[in-house]
Amino acid sequence: MKKLLLAVALFMLGNLSVKAQTNYRAVLGLGIDLYDEATFFGATGTYFFFR
Repeated sequence: MKKLLLAVALFMLGNLSVKAQTNYRAVLGLGIDLYDEATFFGATGTYFFFR
């Protein structure tokens, strides 16, 4: 059973690396800075008009 779970986990990790190469047009993100007793949040966004 452990070998089967390991094989499935490795397969899923390999599959994720292939999907990381897909093209995208828009992306949104959130940046969090936890440095020097102050916490800052910032939204980021990118949009590509041409590929």
